[in-house]
Amino acid sequence: NPILKQLVNTIMKDGKKARAERFVADALLEIRTRTQSDPYLVVLDALELASPILKLTAIKKGSKVLQVPSPMTERQRRRKAIVWILEASDKRRGEKKFKDRLASEFLAVVNGNSGALAKKNQLHKMALANRANASLK
Repeated sequence: NPILKQLVNTIMKDGKKARAERFVADALLEIRTRTQSDPYLVVLDALELASPILKLTAIKKGSKVLQVPSPMTERQRRRKAIVWILEASDKRRGEKKFKDRLASEFLAVVNGNSGALAKKNQLHKMALANRANASLK
């Protein structure tokens, strides 16, 4: 599946893909035991909820640096959501193991109380404030 493949590749460090695949599989099993539902659908929902629509690009106009909102592709949106979820799971102090933190973070995004959702809302708020610069690109 391309979405799980992107998740694995984002988690992977130093070319250790089998390790990253094991982390994702363990996290999916943990989600299944906690929710008694399809973990793949939970992950899809979490990524959809956490993915931003816009990105801010810095453009220099004279001596000013302006933030210009521009749309993101589907793959860029997914990657940003995965990175934000991984950052938020690293900040979790309750669980020791990575699979537990990752599963908890996916469930937190679905429940609506995650740091990844806060980052998304902050980015959208900044894009809304800078929407007057959208015509400059």
